[in-house]
Amino acid sequence: EFFLSMGIYLLAFFTIYSIAILCTTLCGNTAFSSVLALWALSSPFIAGMVYEVYAMSFYPTYSNNSLSASPWFLSPAYGLLMVERSCEGLLYRMYLLCYVLAAAAALALSFVLMRRWRGECAGKAVAFGPLRLPLKLYTCIVVGLAFGCLFSTLFGYSSTGWLLLCTAVGAAVCHCVMEVIYNADTRAMF
Repeated sequence: EFFLSMGIYLLAFFTIYSIAILCTTLCGNTAFSSVLALWALSSPFIAGMVYEVYAMSFYPTYSNNSLSASPWFLSPAYGLLMVERSCEGLLYRMYLLCYVLAAAAALALSFVLMRRWRGECAGKAVAFGPLRLPLKLYTCIVVGLAFGCLFSTLFGYSSTGWLLLCTAVGAAVCHCVMEVIYNADTRAMF
């Protein structure tokens, strides 16, 4: 039992460490790589929770009792700790294998990208230009939907108009923040 727990915690560290290395490789700035690592570790969980909230608000009969579809497992940081407490047998091994493969893929991608990384990328928010648009789209969509969920709960789930308005405002605010981060200039948001 003790060695199994220690192995899972070491696997959690390896997964988080490999994702942090990948984020450091993708960014040319230490502060931005820390923010990207935090976002990479938490955004799958946030996206899963947003899905749950939208499913419950638009489909009144929606119910998620399945452990395998739980959004807790989408975040490697929290998922590995949940695997130890809630899964047994084949499903347990499948989750562990998925996290090992994700960590190995992140390390391999980091190695490949580091060989292509140029010194003049230092100081930039994102070192690889083609990554800017997909990262911005994913971030704006998830943050906009989460913003919509958060503020629609203040006005009640029955108000679809508030949900859509708050989603649009959240995505717009996130877009402005991303433009400021990418260009390192506050005038870039206008």
